[in-house]
Amino acid sequence: MDSYEREHGLRQEIYLRIDNRYALVDHLSGKQCAGCAQGSFFEITKVWSDHQGTWASAWSETCQEVVERLKAMTINETRSDLALERIIKFKFLLPTLIFRKPPSPNGTKAKDLKTIISLRIRQYDEGLWKDLIEEYERDIIIAQGLHHEEQSEENKELNTIRKAADLISRFQSSKARRFLQSNGLGDHNDPRIVEQLSNKHPARKEEITPLTNAEINVQRKSLSKDVLRREILALKHDSAPGIGCLRNEHLIAIIMNPKRQMTPSAAAAMDNFYEYANTVVQMQLPNNFYTMWVAGRMVPANKLHPDDMIPGAVPDCRPVNIGYAERRLITRAYFDYDLKDTYIDILGPVQNGCIPGGISITALGAQIALSAQPEFGIIKGDIKNGYNEVKRESVLKAMRASGKLGHTLAFMYALMKPMAYIGLGAGTRMTTAPFKCRVELPFGLHDHEILSSY
Repeated sequence: MDSYEREHGLRQEIYLRIDNRYALVDHLSGKQCAGCAQGSFFEITKVWSDHQGTWASAWSETCQEVVERLKAMTINETRSDLALERIIKFKFLLPTLIFRKPPSPNGTKAKDLKTIISLRIRQYDEGLWKDLIEEYERDIIIAQGLHHEEQSEENKELNTIRKAADLISRFQSSKARRFLQSNGLGDHNDPRIVEQLSNKHPARKEEITPLTNAEINVQRKSLSKDVLRREILALKHDSAPGIGCLRNEHLIAIIMNPKRQMTPSAAAAMDNFYEYANTVVQMQLPNNFYTMWVAGRMVPANKLHPDDMIPGAVPDCRPVNIGYAERRLITRAYFDYDLKDTYIDILGPVQNGCIPGGISITALGAQIALSAQPEFGIIKGDIKNGYNEVKRESVLKAMRASGKLGHTLAFMYALMKPMAYIGLGAGTRMTTAPFKCRVELPFGLHDHEILSSY
């Protein structure tokens, strides 16, 4: 047996061992692994220092496996789409397997949470993946049997004060102030509020034109490792997560202190995540990956505080979309300074929204224009539900027409093509929105993102 045959045989043995791990998710749907309803939990915020190494290793290994599986398929080894699908599902499920809170009507104390997470970390270290998945499925059954009662106003106010006090104790005073000044959330189980949200998300009006062969074959933009690392370190703590139990804090934790003792896979977590992220933005992954990746949840934010409303009145709510934490990070890194400058060149003459200081430019420009020409007038308008009425097809057409964004078109198409899943609420209280799969701009784009400037 020559060296090639030995190497090939060893590789197949490794693939078989790994396949046995990932085959455990065969009976789970992609939506469930991504954290959609029936697979949604509240998650812990903190990654304890003694858990960080295993978490970084686990994240690193799954990212590496996605990349290696793609490479193996490229060089025509005996791999299948099923193998890639399994590992993608496992990667989506991984944060939930480790970081979910046990379903409980009364919550779980912090000291008990650490014991539970420590057990899961040990199970992962010892390769007890079947046990991890069985316990996850047991928690799904428990969660489905929970009866969530509407909190009294007194309890809501007490929870608000506790949350604000926790933020202040961690020197997050500005965030605590905004939290105390918010008008709260509407009840996402109230049919009248659900109808409001549905009306604000119109059906897709125009099918999206598929990419041409020329657009598919163009050299695509990749990520900068330095930019990705910078964006990870700049992630904000205590930001509301999307679905799937993945938080900013968990992404920050993959960057280990180089002075710590760690496994090789933990040390390579940043490098492996970077390689994986590039496969995402270069649209190398299957379509069902992007369908799960752009899924998210929505909460109805009250425009007025309940105390300022007529008793019994239905609050007018603003839909707040919260996308998957990994998607938010990678797309933020994708829009680096060079790409932002390109958008500014294209949109600058007619759109100040994506330009630094755009609001000041608009306000001062209007003042100067009126000073120079007092007979001029300014009309301030607002299109009802205007943002949600924007067609994705029109955005892609404008990108094509610019002649400067061809290297980004494939990734933007991957974000905009899916009819994204929408969950209402959070954690074990999350339900599936009745208007899923018919919204125009749900989670591929968000308010204030550059693409919305079109």
